[in-house]
Amino acid sequence: MVGMQRNGVGILLLDTVEPYVIGDPGNAETFTFAVEYRKVPGATIERVLGRDRTLDSAFISMARSLQAEGVRAISGCCGLFVNYQQVVSEAVALPVALSSLLQVPTIVATLIKAQTLGILVGSREREAPVMAALPERFRTSVVIAGVFDSGGAASAFREDGSIDTELFRHAVVTTANSLVLDNPSVVTILLETSFFAPYADAVRAEVNLPVYDFSTLINDLYDGTRIDE
Repeated sequence: MVGMQRNGVGILLLDTVEPYVIGDPGNAETFTFAVEYRKVPGATIERVLGRDRTLDSAFISMARSLQAEGVRAISGCCGLFVNYQQVVSEAVALPVALSSLLQVPTIVATLIKAQTLGILVGSREREAPVMAALPERFRTSVVIAGVFDSGGAASAFREDGSIDTELFRHAVVTTANSLVLDNPSVVTILLETSFFAPYADAVRAEVNLPVYDFSTLINDLYDGTRIDE
């Protein structure tokens, strides 16, 4: 393992063109350590949402490619990559944490009776798949809200493929605030998709609650696999 520490963390990406701004795990400038990326061929959001098992081989292939590159651990960029966590972890000899949702058990363990975890997802169509991906014992401790269910988030994406970060930040923060106001039991927030990670600090400032996201997952994964440093 000592010889596998140099290249930091490998990150699997959706097979899409996305505006990865700083703060998003898809942007290498987000991290203070090296990252290696691999797009998973055919991994569109629709197929991932549908738990398409024919993607297993593509996930395994890209994960093994990252392992061959010498990364110390492998992560992802989409919360519903949790559907491929087991097949990837069984296929490589590295620590694997593909989904922000893997933080749910730890977060829920910090809650006391009647407290809940609020999860921000892309839209309502993701709510059922996200809930289904969670172990049943955690589902009663979770409240979910979709950021794209309001017009502001969708309109932040420009025709040239870029994103109005201020407009998108407002949509994420507004959704988080509404979630907390509508559900006073929410005492912690998890940002399910990597798109929301750049706005984690803005959400913390708005709702004054702990916020977890893909960056907290990947930073912990990196720190936890430091063996020769």
